[in-house]
Amino acid sequence: SRDGYQAVLCVHNLSSRPQASVISTPGRLRSALAIDLFGGVGFPNIDDDGKIHLTLGSRNFFWLGLEAATEVEDV
Repeated sequence: SRDGYQAVLCVHNLSSRPQASVISTPGRLRSALAIDLFGGVGFPNIDDDGKIHLTLGSRNFFWLGLEAATEVEDV
């Protein structure tokens, strides 16, 4: 944990076209809060099943600080 975040999710789109993605995270990050580390803007939280849905513009990136809402064991 650093600066209050348990993990950092770095997502990069190297394509010249926008891309939508679904990213699976470890079980301990289910329902985690996601905050943009550069702008401080909130993002959709990690779903209860540990997934986050993101759309990135061409050659765009997100670095998200993840803060677990509750302690959940990895399965």
